[in-house]
Amino acid sequence: MGVDCIWSSLPKCKTARQNYRPTPNGCGPQSQMVVSIISNVVAREFIHCCNQHDLCYSSCGVPKATCDHQFRECMLNTCHLDIVCRMKAFSMFTAVSRPSPLSCQAYIVAQHSGCDCTWQKIEEQVAKRKTMKENGWKLEKLIIHE
Repeated sequence: MGVDCIWSSLPKCKTARQNYRPTPNGCGPQSQMVVSIISNVVAREFIHCCNQHDLCYSSCGVPKATCDHQFRECMLNTCHLDIVCRMKAFSMFTAVSRPSPLSCQAYIVAQHSGCDCTWQKIEEQVAKRKTMKENGWKLEKLIIHE
């Protein structure tokens, strides 16, 4: 079974959490210090891109794929025509864009941290959509019968 990287455990909540300040961590997951140290040594030239990628993941409602593609473009722009650098960039892009528990978890945790989306608000959104749908159906039914 593949890993679902869609932020589907909550509806699309586009409101940023008040007073939330995302903290980029360079080129590596915060939870795995060894991987983070290795990544920072291997990808020192990409730290700016990695930090932008972290901030993008924390931007409420921005799809993971959008952040990953911006990350790739930033790294390729950093490399210019250096083939070894471009190979590192594609390797790093593949690592973050491929559906895996680690890449998905990083995105979901960042979205959850950056978004103000409480269950009460979710229930209100669902109720509002249901009411709008019911009212729309009733209005459509009235128009058809007139």
